Amino acid sequence: MAALYPDSVNTVRMITYRDPAEKLHVIASVLRIGNGAVIDNFASGGMFTMLDDDGVALYPGVDKQSNIYREHPVTGTPIQGLHVPHYQKVVELVADAATRLPTIPYVGWDIAITQEGPALIEANHNSSVFQMKPSASGIRTGLLHRYREAIGADIVDKR
Repeated sequence: MAALYPDSVNTVRMITYRDPAEKLHVIASVLRIGNGAVIDNFASGGMFTMLDDDGVALYPGVDKQSNIYREHPVTGTPIQGLHVPHYQKVVELVADAATRLPTIPYVGWDIAITQEGPALIEANHNSSVFQMKPSASGIRTGLLHRYREAIGADIVDKR
């Protein structure tokens, strides 16, 4: 992961919801990437892209100014298609950690990827909402369907 951008820890933000039956739903998995700072936060110049259920970056990176990065501007490393190492272990780590916070069903987990495997940095009760910009992804539907599936809602958009 350091090869992507070595001056910050590039993290996975995994947003989960544990339903009343104790089933854990992964709503979103985000690769956060540093860019010019020592942290990967979006508000501090970092960028992000969404990951699929196998930990592969689905799209180019995008920053707060809506710049799209097919490759990291510092390292030249391609972003789309990048596979997060130890991704299945990330899912397992988060599933275990979620059982330790029984009163908080919705969490955004920040995970670092070390050579030995994933390391939990923190659990955020306010995970932020990560949606890929249509200009980077070509997709305009977002993640509403995943939120609905997680909470078991049969909500119909009346628009």
